[in-house]
Amino acid sequence: MPKHLRVKANLSGRDFVIGDLHGMYHQLETKLNWVNFDSTRDRLFSVGDLIDRGEENLRCLKLLNEHWFFCVRGNHEQMLINTILDNDPIAEKIWHFNGGSWATTIDKKLLKTIARQLRKLPWTIEIESPVPDDDPVGICHAEYPLSTWKQRTRTHSDLFYHDLLWSRKQTTQRYIRNISGVQAIYCGHTIFAEPLQLGNCHFIDTGCFQTGRLHIKQLFIDPETIKEI
Repeated sequence: MPKHLRVKANLSGRDFVIGDLHGMYHQLETKLNWVNFDSTRDRLFSVGDLIDRGEENLRCLKLLNEHWFFCVRGNHEQMLINTILDNDPIAEKIWHFNGGSWATTIDKKLLKTIARQLRKLPWTIEIESPVPDDDPVGICHAEYPLSTWKQRTRTHSDLFYHDLLWSRKQTTQRYIRNISGVQAIYCGHTIFAEPLQLGNCHFIDTGCFQTGRLHIKQLFIDPETIKEI
């Protein structure tokens, strides 16, 4: 799996993006039923953090085996990777403090298999628009720190990848940014009562493990007709 995944346009169905799932599989089921999701034609994109804090972590992880599901790496996936594959005791303490203690009941061989699968997750996803010559939609977990979307494939600094998973600079300061080369970027990581838009950066984590509200949005349609909660 490439670090930066490019997905072809969906010409037969719809594309949706969801906020941080955090083990709340039943919330996802509710939302998919609400939008009449058709897995034979529709696709679902995730901003990462499938695991921790909720009770259905393994069910959420099984989504990675579905042909219609695409996910970027979140900081919670990274904490699992660092704990299980790197044997990092500091990462383990931080992870368990932030909801990773569910893994203490899971077979170690299974955890290694999960960690290897998570290590293959891309850091960003680009989704081609079904409208010819339109800019794509981008997805990353926390914040996109560069000024142009194309820069991501040429930037290899540790700080860049750290910001993709952990940064809250833009959301803390609430400053407007319009990233060139992409019509919108969808992120999670920072919880808001309602989705927050800052320029063409959209922050859609509504804290479903606390609030019971998982945000879902259909992509590539007129903003006035977007079906969302």
